[in-house]
Amino acid sequence: MGSASVDQQREDLVDDGPTEPGSLAPITERILRALPGRRSLWILVWAALPLLTPLIFSVVVRLSGRTFPSEAFGEAWWTQMGLSWASLILLWGCGRLADEASSTRDELVETGRVQVPERLFAAISRADGPLLLTLLVAAISVVNNWIAYGPLAPLTTLPLFIAYMLPVLTFVWVYVAILTDINRLGELPVVLDRFPQDRTMGLSHVGSLASLGIGLLFIAAVPVLVAGSDEPGTLVISLTLVVGVVAIYALSMWRLHRQMAAAKQRYVALARQLYADAYAPIRERPDIDTLNAASSPLSVAQSLDARAAGLPTWPIDEGTARFVAVIITGVLTSIIVRALFAAIGF
Repeated sequence: MGSASVDQQREDLVDDGPTEPGSLAPITERILRALPGRRSLWILVWAALPLLTPLIFSVVVRLSGRTFPSEAFGEAWWTQMGLSWASLILLWGCGRLADEASSTRDELVETGRVQVPERLFAAISRADGPLLLTLLVAAISVVNNWIAYGPLAPLTTLPLFIAYMLPVLTFVWVYVAILTDINRLGELPVVLDRFPQDRTMGLSHVGSLASLGIGLLFIAAVPVLVAGSDEPGTLVISLTLVVGVVAIYALSMWRLHRQMAAAKQRYVALARQLYADAYAPIRERPDIDTLNAASSPLSVAQSLDARAAGLPTWPIDEGTARFVAVIITGVLTSIIVRALFAAIGF
């Protein structure tokens, strides 16, 4: 791709805002930056908000003249602990994911590997999507609790509910926006011309970005998924969610996978043709002198053939692939083991 095209893409990015890491800022990250003091301290305070809800909710329910069973308080407390953990991971992870998306966008523009779509990953910075998702979930929660405990308790804790659900749903919005734009990239012709120097053909940043999101999501969600897997219905839902997230993760990179698979076939064919050309003199004159003369080209061609045959067809390097495999296997194993223990009475 020509330098003029790369320059134009850089101008497009300048129009969208600064291009340094962090220029794509989710709403939670903008709030954290606006607060005085240390960011890490505010993350801890924000993540602790879910733990207040069972206390306030139960007190208000009793003040309204209704009963709030101790069993319900215990269940709510464990659920809120899971949400507190999720908020902690996702508040930190959302900023990290936005930085990685910004770096990936800049890398694609600098290399000119693909005609980068205008405002790639820009939806990360939108506030309307996360807010609408949060308000929708809040409305459903208020209706359910209103039916069970009356209006006072759910309305009293509504601001708190919105505050601690916003980080969770902001991360969901950000990750879906990233996967959607990765899918858009796959619809475009990508220049995969850096073999054999780069085994991922220049797309490792894209695969790492998608893999970071799924890793953070599972790390945040595993306590809630495992805690609820002692009931058959919840177990099915948990496993379905895991399978669904993995499927969306893979589908977002499917078009890039097809381009990489086609490029691998070309590289393998080229390497094997070179090997055949290097071997041709030996076939025509099979003696020691010819073998000695052709040994160096044969060795290089054989090495190139082996490397081409081992190329990945997904934009994920070996380290990232191991990370994703460990996370997914760990989540599935934890859910299944928890279900088995529940089935035998533990």
